[in-house]
Amino acid sequence: MKKVFVYSCALGLMFSFASCKSKQSAYKSAYEKAKEVSTSQAVEEIEAEPVMTTPTAKHSGAAVQVERVYAVNSSDENNLKEYNVIVGSFINKTNATALMNEMREKGYNAFLALNDRDMYRVIVASYPDKGEAVEERDRIKSKYTPRFQDAWILQQAK
Repeated sequence: MKKVFVYSCALGLMFSFASCKSKQSAYKSAYEKAKEVSTSQAVEEIEAEPVMTTPTAKHSGAAVQVERVYAVNSSDENNLKEYNVIVGSFINKTNATALMNEMREKGYNAFLALNDRDMYRVIVASYPDKGEAVEERDRIKSKYTPRFQDAWILQQAK
Protein backbone atom coordinates (compact mmCIF):
# COMPACT_ATOMS: atom_id res chain seq x y z
CA MET A 1 0.00 0.00 0.00
CA LYS A 2 2.85 2.35 0.83
CA LYS A 3 4.49 1.68 -2.54
CA VAL A 4 1.33 2.63 -4.42
CA PHE A 5 1.02 5.80 -2.39
CA VAL A 6 4.68 6.77 -2.99
CA TYR A 7 4.41 6.04 -6.73
CA SER A 8 1.20 8.03 -7.05
CA CYS A 9 2.76 10.99 -5.18
CA ALA A 10 5.84 10.86 -7.38
CA LEU A 11 3.68 10.68 -10.51
CA GLY A 12 1.56 13.60 -9.28
CA LEU A 13 4.67 15.70 -8.62
CA MET A 14 6.03 14.98 -12.11
CA PHE A 15 2.79 16.10 -13.72
CA SER A 16 2.59 19.22 -11.58
CA PHE A 17 6.16 20.28 -12.40
CA ALA A 18 5.69 19.51 -16.07
CA SER A 19 2.56 21.63 -16.26
CA CYS A 20 4.28 24.65 -14.57
CA LYS A 21 7.21 24.66 -16.98
CA SER A 22 7.04 27.48 -19.53
CA LYS A 23 6.89 26.45 -23.12
CA GLN A 24 9.58 28.23 -25.10
CA SER A 25 7.85 27.27 -28.31
CA ALA A 26 4.71 29.11 -27.20
CA TYR A 27 6.69 32.28 -26.58
CA LYS A 28 8.58 31.87 -29.83
CA SER A 29 5.41 31.44 -31.88
CA ALA A 30 3.85 34.51 -30.25
CA TYR A 31 7.02 36.50 -31.01
CA GLU A 32 7.07 35.35 -34.63
CA LYS A 33 3.39 36.23 -35.07
CA ALA A 34 3.93 39.73 -33.63
CA LYS A 35 6.98 40.20 -35.83
CA GLU A 36 4.98 39.28 -38.94
CA VAL A 37 2.24 41.74 -38.04
CA SER A 38 4.68 44.60 -37.47
CA THR A 39 6.59 44.01 -40.70
CA SER A 40 3.51 43.43 -42.83
CA GLN A 41 1.85 46.70 -41.87
CA ALA A 42 2.31 49.18 -44.66
CA VAL A 43 4.03 52.38 -43.71
CA GLU A 44 2.01 55.26 -44.98
CA GLU A 45 4.17 58.10 -46.17
CA ILE A 46 2.81 61.55 -45.57
CA GLU A 47 4.18 64.45 -47.50
CA ALA A 48 5.17 67.11 -45.03
CA GLU A 49 3.80 70.55 -45.57
CA PRO A 50 6.14 73.46 -44.92
CA VAL A 51 5.65 74.95 -41.49
CA MET A 52 5.57 78.72 -41.31
CA THR A 53 7.21 80.15 -38.22
CA THR A 54 7.80 83.66 -37.14
CA PRO A 55 11.45 84.65 -37.22
CA THR A 56 13.12 84.78 -33.83
CA ALA A 57 16.48 85.93 -32.65
CA LYS A 58 19.29 83.52 -33.41
CA HIS A 59 20.09 81.22 -30.47
CA SER A 60 17.10 82.42 -28.47
CA GLY A 61 16.28 78.82 -27.53
CA ALA A 62 19.76 77.85 -26.33
CA ALA A 63 19.79 76.54 -22.78
CA VAL A 64 21.41 78.63 -20.10
CA GLN A 65 21.86 78.17 -16.38
CA VAL A 66 21.06 81.23 -14.30
CA GLU A 67 23.04 81.87 -11.14
CA ARG A 68 24.83 84.65 -9.33
CA VAL A 69 28.62 84.52 -9.63
CA TYR A 70 31.35 86.82 -8.42
CA ALA A 71 34.80 87.25 -9.97
CA VAL A 72 37.43 85.71 -7.71
CA ASN A 73 39.98 88.41 -8.56
CA SER A 74 38.76 91.99 -8.36
CA SER A 75 40.68 92.76 -11.56
CA ASP A 76 38.35 90.36 -13.45
CA GLU A 77 35.16 92.04 -12.21
CA ASN A 78 34.95 94.15 -15.40
CA ASN A 79 35.28 91.01 -17.56
CA LEU A 80 32.13 89.46 -16.06
CA LYS A 81 29.20 90.11 -18.41
CA GLU A 82 25.65 88.73 -18.48
CA TYR A 83 26.36 85.57 -20.57
CA ASN A 84 29.44 83.50 -19.75
CA VAL A 85 30.95 80.43 -21.42
CA ILE A 86 31.91 77.89 -18.74
CA VAL A 87 34.37 75.07 -19.48
CA GLY A 88 34.82 73.76 -15.96
CA SER A 89 33.30 73.79 -12.47
CA PHE A 90 35.31 72.83 -9.43
CA ILE A 91 35.05 72.73 -5.66
CA ASN A 92 38.83 72.83 -5.42
CA LYS A 93 40.34 76.22 -6.33
CA THR A 94 43.65 74.61 -7.32
CA ASN A 95 41.98 72.53 -10.04
CA ALA A 96 40.03 75.54 -11.30
CA THR A 97 43.19 77.66 -11.42
CA ALA A 98 45.04 74.95 -13.36
CA LEU A 99 42.32 74.85 -16.03
CA MET A 100 42.17 78.65 -16.14
CA ASN A 101 45.93 78.82 -16.74
CA GLU A 102 45.69 76.14 -19.44
CA MET A 103 43.01 78.11 -21.25
CA ARG A 104 45.05 81.33 -20.95
CA GLU A 105 47.97 79.52 -22.60
CA LYS A 106 45.62 78.66 -25.46
CA GLY A 107 44.84 82.36 -25.94
CA TYR A 108 41.61 82.79 -23.99
CA ASN A 109 41.02 85.58 -21.49
CA ALA A 110 39.98 83.00 -18.89
CA PHE A 111 39.15 83.91 -15.31
CA LEU A 112 37.53 82.37 -12.24
CA ALA A 113 34.14 83.14 -10.74
CA LEU A 114 32.64 81.82 -7.52
CA ASN A 115 28.93 81.10 -7.02
CA ASP A 116 26.84 81.04 -3.84
CA ARG A 117 27.48 77.29 -3.38
CA ASP A 118 31.27 77.84 -3.36
CA MET A 119 31.77 76.30 -6.81
CA TYR A 120 34.56 77.79 -8.92
CA ARG A 121 33.51 78.38 -12.52
CA VAL A 122 36.19 78.64 -15.20
CA ILE A 123 34.95 81.30 -17.62
CA VAL A 124 36.70 81.51 -21.00
CA ALA A 125 34.50 84.16 -22.57
CA SER A 126 31.89 86.63 -21.38
CA TYR A 127 29.40 88.57 -23.52
CA PRO A 128 26.49 90.94 -23.04
CA ASP A 129 24.65 89.09 -25.85
CA LYS A 130 23.42 85.50 -25.61
CA GLY A 131 23.98 84.78 -29.30
CA GLU A 132 27.67 85.62 -29.12
CA ALA A 133 28.09 83.42 -26.04
CA VAL A 134 26.36 80.49 -27.75
CA GLU A 135 28.54 80.87 -30.86
CA GLU A 136 31.72 80.93 -28.75
CA ARG A 137 30.57 77.89 -26.76
CA ASP A 138 29.93 76.02 -30.02
CA ARG A 139 33.37 77.05 -31.36
CA ILE A 140 35.03 75.72 -28.21
CA LYS A 141 33.07 72.48 -28.36
CA SER A 142 34.07 71.86 -31.99
CA LYS A 143 37.70 72.95 -31.52
CA TYR A 144 38.34 70.89 -28.38
CA THR A 145 36.38 67.71 -29.10
CA PRO A 146 35.79 65.72 -26.87
CA ARG A 147 37.42 67.58 -23.95
CA PHE A 148 34.95 70.45 -23.64
CA GLN A 149 31.77 68.86 -24.99
CA ASP A 150 30.05 69.79 -21.75
CA ALA A 151 30.83 73.52 -22.03
CA TRP A 152 27.76 75.55 -21.13
CA ILE A 153 26.33 79.05 -20.83
CA LEU A 154 25.88 80.74 -17.47
CA GLN A 155 23.59 83.76 -17.31
CA GLN A 156 24.43 86.14 -14.53
CA ALA A 157 21.44 86.48 -12.19
CA LYS A 158 20.40 90.04 -11.53
